[in-house]
Amino acid sequence: PFEMIRAFNIIANQGVKVEPFSILRIEDSEGNILEVNTTKEIRVLSKQISYIVCWLLQQVCKNGTGWYTKYLGRPRAGKTGTTNMFTDAWFIGFVPDIICGVWVGYDKLYTLGNRKAGGVVSAPVWTEIMKKILEGKPVLDFPVPEGIVFVPVDKKTGLRTFPDSPDAIMAPFISGTEPVEFEMEH
Repeated sequence: PFEMIRAFNIIANQGVKVEPFSILRIEDSEGNILEVNTTKEIRVLSKQISYIVCWLLQQVCKNGTGWYTKYLGRPRAGKTGTTNMFTDAWFIGFVPDIICGVWVGYDKLYTLGNRKAGGVVSAPVWTEIMKKILEGKPVLDFPVPEGIVFVPVDKKTGLRTFPDSPDAIMAPFISGTEPVEFEMEH
């Protein structure tokens, strides 16, 4: 889970990888600071690519296996996961300024039960934890970086369509990469 959270954090952090550390500083018995750790950051993805992946992970929470997270009542993104025979279930999710991962399973190879997948077992736990963490905090939305355009695409074909089409969704693209071929009804 720790490695998965680190990987998802790159998306949540707009493409910047932050090396985690557990010791902030070391002091001697008199309070003199002997060593201080600082955050080490490196950009590994563009803001635009990170945003598009974040948008896709938001769709998982709106229309996919992470649907339970709707009870958080704010913008969120994440992904569920389940191993074979339902022995492990996880959900890694984030809001614009906090990421959290939940893993449910056993140390030994035991099943959690039939159909006990990440969306059924872990996403509800994540949602309840995040409700407590975010209590009283302002609702934030994911920032859209420069160079992103939204165009209507047909959710079945991925081709560009008209905004009033019944199967249209507004999807983000890096400017200049959006589809130009239109879906034409048969």
